[in-house]
Amino acid sequence: MLYSLVQFTKNYVDYNTSELVELASLFKPISLNKNEVVLINKEPLSDIFFLEQGVLKSYLENDEKIYFEKFYFNPIFFSDLNALVNKKKSQINFVAIKNSDLFKANFEDIINLTESSKKHNLFFKKIFEDDYMFNKYNLIYKN
Repeated sequence: MLYSLVQFTKNYVDYNTSELVELASLFKPISLNKNEVVLINKEPLSDIFFLEQGVLKSYLENDEKIYFEKFYFNPIFFSDLNALVNKKKSQINFVAIKNSDLFKANFEDIINLTESSKKHNLFFKKIFEDDYMFNKYNLIYKN
């Protein structure tokens, strides 16, 4: 995970090795097969994910309509930030479109980390404000 994490984080902050290890220590590995679901809408959400290898897609399904959100290519952090922050169930589906290796961390652990370090705080502010987390839905299918 550390190599992928270095590749991703260097676009935002300059972490030293101990800071990267501190961040990586919060994450637990998950392997997904093609078409396996990471998160189904209406499930409670308490985690943030890091895609190390693979490709995912996210979409919203509502009232017989499918709204496309985006594809995720490694390395990248992702989650339904609105659900995490507001402690609500996710409205987004996340599905592997090829075999994928991910890591997940509890969002509260991430918040605690950001409160203990200015650099971690800056990093997560940057990625949360970036287009990686916030998108408008586009209608792609109507029944």
